[in-house]
Formats: sequence, structure tokens, C-alpha cells
Amino acid sequence: MDVKLLSGALGAEISGIDLKDTSIKNFKKVNKLLLEHKVIFFRNQNITAEEQLALGKHFGPLEKHVYVKGRDEYPEIVRIIKKSNEKNQWGENWHSDVSYNVKPTKAVILRSIKYLL
Repeated sequence: MDVKLLSGALGAEISGIDLKDTSIKNFKKVNKLLLEHKVIFFRNQNITAEEQLALGKHFGPLEKHVYVKGRDEYPEIVRIIKKSNEKNQWGENWHSDVSYNVKPTKAVILRSIKYLL
């Protein structure tokens, strides 16, 4: 496993961990890194929706977004699409991570896919 710090205060890019492995042992590694670095990035992890949800369940109960409808087959997953002609990021002027809840979610898992048009 390799940890590359991204700033002095928070953030690390992690390599050498396979997020397809949703075992408790692997989760403990991911959770320790999250607690240590606050924000962690894993590049080139081609996980499925089921694997994303399985990892998320280790952090606690999955939530459905209060204001945004999730995917039909996976209501806990919200698709965020930014078209090439759009200037603002989705959620730029408000929190998309439900940090406004009285008891905020422990973790939010974002999976980014860049499509070339």
C-alpha cells in the first residue's frame, strides 16, 4: 500500500488497496486511512454499484438523499452528471453530502467517471 499526502491538513491518495474487496479486514484499512487523512482518493477502482454499496454499509446504515432521487435500482446512489457546456458543479452552492443533517453521515463515497464525448 502506498499513501501520497495531498496537503498538510487533509487528503491522501491511496494505491495498493482493492475496493472490490469488501471484507471487514479491507474495510478496517480503508476506515483507518479515512480517520487519519479525512479525505481519501483511490484511482482506477472500477467498482460496481453493488460493491460501492457493500463498502458503504460498513460505515453504517445507507441513506437516501432527502432532496435528490437516487437511481431506480440503487436508490442510495445519486447520479451527478455535468455536461461539457455546464459551468457550475452540481451542489456547488449547497452541500450534496448531507452534512446539514443533525447527525451527519460518517462518510460519503463518490465515484467519478469521466466520459469523453
